[in-house]
Amino acid sequence: MGGKNKRKNEVILKPSTNNKLAPNIPTNNWKFILIIIIINIIVFAKTLQYGFVNLDDTEIVENSQFFKNMYNIWGGFFASYSDLFYRPLLWASWIIDYQIGGTQPFIYHFSNLFYHIISCCLLFQLLILLNYNRKMALHVCLIFSVHPLFNQAIGWIPGRNDTLLAIFILLSIIQFIHYLNSKKLKNAILYITFFTIALFIKETAVVLPIICFLFYVCIFNKKQNLTNKNKYNLIFISLFVMIIWYIIRDIAMQDAILKKIEISPDLKNTPLFIVGFEAFLKNFTFIFESFGKLILPINLSVFASFSMVSTCIGIIGYIIILIIIILKKIPFKKILFYGGWWFLFIVPPIFIFFLDDRYDYLEHRIYMPAIGFFILLCEFCKNISYKKFRLIIISIIVIFSIISFERLEVFNNEENFYLNAVETSPNKTAAYKALISYYDKIENKEKAIYFSTMLIQKDPTDLNIAVYLVSEFKRQNKLDSAKIYLDIAIKSKKVSYDFYNTFADYLVQNNNLDSATLMYKKAIDLDTSKMVKNYRIIANLYLRKNDPINAEKYYLALLKINPNDLDCLNEIGIVYLKKMEYNKAIFYLNNAIQIDPTFKNAYTNLIIYYKSINNRTELIKLIQKAKENNVQL
Repeated sequence: MGGKNKRKNEVILKPSTNNKLAPNIPTNNWKFILIIIIINIIVFAKTLQYGFVNLDDTEIVENSQFFKNMYNIWGGFFASYSDLFYRPLLWASWIIDYQIGGTQPFIYHFSNLFYHIISCCLLFQLLILLNYNRKMALHVCLIFSVHPLFNQAIGWIPGRNDTLLAIFILLSIIQFIHYLNSKKLKNAILYITFFTIALFIKETAVVLPIICFLFYVCIFNKKQNLTNKNKYNLIFISLFVMIIWYIIRDIAMQDAILKKIEISPDLKNTPLFIVGFEAFLKNFTFIFESFGKLILPINLSVFASFSMVSTCIGIIGYIIILIIIILKKIPFKKILFYGGWWFLFIVPPIFIFFLDDRYDYLEHRIYMPAIGFFILLCEFCKNISYKKFRLIIISIIVIFSIISFERLEVFNNEENFYLNAVETSPNKTAAYKALISYYDKIENKEKAIYFSTMLIQKDPTDLNIAVYLVSEFKRQNKLDSAKIYLDIAIKSKKVSYDFYNTFADYLVQNNNLDSATLMYKKAIDLDTSKMVKNYRIIANLYLRKNDPINAEKYYLALLKINPNDLDCLNEIGIVYLKKMEYNKAIFYLNNAIQIDPTFKNAYTNLIIYYKSINNRTELIKLIQKAKENNVQL
């Protein structure tokens, strides 16, 4: 009996000799699903102890007041994060995580891994539904699961956008296939429901009806089962959902930025992207490069940029695929479906080009298009003996698992993340700036300066970095080094408040007070909001230069802004002492003491003056008042 049962199972596992779809998914797939779950946990469980990397994910912490309110799941549908993206269910997933784990990164990484595992299991279910050999489907899913190219979708918290999208796209198309086979209303409702959810996860879900149409035309063989009424209903409802989604999205885009989310002024006022054909011309090599990385996962980067090597591999890969198609005589209709899946998901993002050099080719974007390639891979292997290629397939899974396990460390923390960005995409200036900011934040000035010097060599016109280097070298009293980067900043022919102030600080340190005064004045012209700070510095410089007339002018201007400025009252008193306008000096110094009876500097200057004119009466009164207010003279 045991031998007969075994032979029966072998028959089930053989590749299908016809093109009909499996009407039902076998119920004994749990063992295969369990293998997928276990392999994913083994490879990716280490990410559960990872932190944030400060690329979009830190918004969870920065906007905790927004995420702690469950009501904002609903509110997020009517407001977008930026001028371009509308992804309320991504934000909803973070809000749900926040309810469980607050701002602790564990829960967010756990969710990322969970979504990836669900996505892989659904891909397996789809392959079985398409009647592919279960063992082959399992191993193709395992290659997909551990592929190093998709590490970013798992290790980087915002990368979940594509795993979430994959879950609902796969659920939707599975229900669509069930509907084609059964014509049951519940399957049509589920198809539309999952499609609607996918739209609110990521905009590229709009291509799903086209993929479903390609499936119906190119793969499904029982078209007579579907009446014209069924077809028109599906088309009408799909269009209706997209129109409603577009209207809601359009309303949300009017708000542009979630009202409760704080976005930096630089991000609000700086154009971040180009949209349209111009963007396509800048990005079109991604079609080849992404395929190159899918076939041979090299040149991977958390800040991926153009790679000629991967582009060439991609072109060769397309040629090889074409040759295999011709040799295996795969029908054109099937290729239209598999290729349609890949290109329909890979092309739309190419029409966006980011100007801040951060988001050219973040690799998690390849997650969803790649599913089409893995379905094609099953098609290639359909009539091939599994035993002959088992060792090769298992070897690929093991190698990819090891690479992914090791590479995941780049998502461990902010430092690892941006070090990888600098190493693998050395032309991305944003990566250097992030590293500089990180090392400056943790007071590792040596490394902050090191990466600043690397960046200034790549971009000598970066005024902010030049100013930073001048400030740091000046602080370390390395004036010769400061002068080098000051000259670089000057040659860039760009000016800013920080530049003039840093330049002026450098001149003060070199005792060039006249030029320093001029630089501080120029800084005021560029940012009047910091006028008070610079007025005080300029007044002090005039005092140091023994120019009480100009010092008086700036101190009086400051006192108009704030009549109770104690330091200003004290210093203008010194100015009038120098000008021998003693009554005015006494007036302002007494004013300071009246405002704050414990203000020691005013007492000191008045005592010096009374001693100089030998006015013992006023001197005794002043000392007595100081004692009454516990002022130690």
